[in-house]
Amino acid sequence: MLLWFASLAAAQTPAVPPKAVATARDYLQNALADETLRIIALSGLRSTGDAELLPLFEAQMRRSDREGRLLAAAMAGKVAGELAAPALQERLRSDPVMAVRAEALVQLLLLKAVTTPQLQAAMTLEDEGLAILAARALVQRGKGTFALPTLQKLAASHDSDTAAYAKMSLFGLGDTPQIRKNQLRTILLDPKTSNRLLMGLLNQIRDENIKDAREVAQYLTDPKYPRIVRVQAYMTLADLLPSASKTLTGAILAKNSDLFRVNLLRILAEQSDAKYWLDDLARRGDLLGAVARFELARPHGGPAAERALRELVIDLGHPILIEYALKRPDRAAFYVEPMLQVLRSADLPAAGMTPQHDRLALLVELLANVGTPPAMAGLREILTGPDSPTKTLTAGALYRSTNPAVCDLARPLLSSALTEHRLYAALTLARHGDRDAVAALLDIQAHADTHRPDVLTLTNWYLLKLSGDAQSAVQVLAEKVK
Repeated sequence: MLLWFASLAAAQTPAVPPKAVATARDYLQNALADETLRIIALSGLRSTGDAELLPLFEAQMRRSDREGRLLAAAMAGKVAGELAAPALQERLRSDPVMAVRAEALVQLLLLKAVTTPQLQAAMTLEDEGLAILAARALVQRGKGTFALPTLQKLAASHDSDTAAYAKMSLFGLGDTPQIRKNQLRTILLDPKTSNRLLMGLLNQIRDENIKDAREVAQYLTDPKYPRIVRVQAYMTLADLLPSASKTLTGAILAKNSDLFRVNLLRILAEQSDAKYWLDDLARRGDLLGAVARFELARPHGGPAAERALRELVIDLGHPILIEYALKRPDRAAFYVEPMLQVLRSADLPAAGMTPQHDRLALLVELLANVGTPPAMAGLREILTGPDSPTKTLTAGALYRSTNPAVCDLARPLLSSALTEHRLYAALTLARHGDRDAVAALLDIQAHADTHRPDVLTLTNWYLLKLSGDAQSAVQVLAEKVK
């Protein structure tokens, strides 16, 4: 009887025909061999976060062309995390192109998978970009004495950015501090210094904890600089000043744009003594007061936090505030009802993408990841309601969720009259290994001429996964990389 039930279940489980498996292999092989399609294909495969793809990315890192190796090195860690470290270390040791070595080092640093001896070796290579990366990484590890000779050499570089970063590190290490201070002042006062470099130096001050460089950060808070630079400068001051909260509050109360002040309020909320300053701001009857009340209530959750969130995203409803609330670290139940109300009341254009689409997609992802019965019921209500731009966006954004329970929300869309809804449902189910996606994926594959390359990449990969043939297919694809 048990065997009979097992065979019945197997018969009802959609299979991936051998022809579709072969078609999927051929599509991916051709896409990866095409210079135009390769970046789309690799980006799509990277988005799956499937470590089973690592051999393919390892093979791509050994391609004969520079761009192919560079692209794969930048993506491998996103696919497989620390498992990609050995292949990246191989690129760092032996790639003939220094740009590829530098990218490999960047990714290894992000993965925290590079040793001090490896960094010391990287500093000896004849490439200033690679050398400054390695030297700064050593400084961050407290091994600045190992990097000192290299930094002194790089401070004389003809590349202005390399020289600036080296001088900042040397200043932090106490190397001829007055000379380095004067050099940094010259860089700051030079009108040719780019905002990108200014942002980089501010990040460096934070990364290397250069407390004596707080004057640099203070100078860059000046209103003559763009908002993005000023916000970064205040973030840096928040790390360096014992009285940062007072400084931040003064800037919040000064005459600045709402967006700028809300950004500063977020930094203030992260300070250990934030409550004292937020209490005062919370008495205000304006936008700042609403944000302060939300920050005071947010850590505790419950009805008070929901009321504060509702004031922020419903009563005031400014896009800045909705985005602010979505980017806070909580994934708590009190978000559900106010955010569902935002989603239900959205008025999206029938065509085109706007910043509002991005905000609402993040909102759907949040609700799906919270995953409480009210959250899932609210999303189901939208997905079973009349067709609309909001329903389509919700269907597409489910793919971003890490909660397997979204499959139950997506499955009914497989029978939708709209191709787009069926497509989104199939990809969402396939991402979580749900075989109900097979028929819809086969239909997409059969009508490849009507679908975009990014959709076809995911479709063919998931068909390989659901066929059980992914591992051997990856090996075959990796062997054919040139």
